Amino acid sequence: MPADLPAATKRLKFAVSLRRSRVDATEDARPYIGLEQIESGTGRLVSNGLVTAETPDSPVVDAESLSNTFEPGDVLFGKLRPYLAKAWVAEFAGRCTTELLVMVPRATESRFLRYVCLSRDFVDTVDASTFGSGKSNTIGWLAHRLSSLHNAENQRVFDSVIVITDRVVLDQQLQDTIYQFEHKRGVVQKIDESSRQLAEALDSATR
Repeated sequence: MPADLPAATKRLKFAVSLRRSRVDATEDARPYIGLEQIESGTGRLVSNGLVTAETPDSPVVDAESLSNTFEPGDVLFGKLRPYLAKAWVAEFAGRCTTELLVMVPRATESRFLRYVCLSRDFVDTVDASTFGSGKSNTIGWLAHRLSSLHNAENQRVFDSVIVITDRVVLDQQLQDTIYQFEHKRGVVQKIDESSRQLAEALDSATR
């Protein structure tokens, strides 16, 4: 936190909530924001390298891709590579890459939250704590490769690949990472309820 913040500053989890809703690109035509459209260190939206205040046109994206949703006043923060210091206050409703965390201010003001997210102390602290992001990419990529591995007779080596973790934060990171590698329906299935859900996924040949 910046040195000039009051000593009684609340922990972030008490000041914001997370917007967790997601949409399929084929079912939502709202403007899309990618990580590359937020300028590092300034909190400004850019288009083709130029700062812009206009609502961007949605680029052509994979028809199966999932996106986070955001509303005006939400603060988007680059969570997987926090050292890039990318945070933006949403000025319109839209959708964004899952690499952006969508925070809804509850006990603070949007612009102040952006200021905190861009501060060097905050960025360094978050960057030092993202121990799971590198592992998530490695595990996600391995699961993706194993699910598509074929032998000399062009037969799949594994019927299904199951990724298991007992850590809540890492579980969410793995879900996001694996969905970025592969997100077609019937290929990837999130198991977050019971063993019956896992059994049904295996019976349906989910890979």
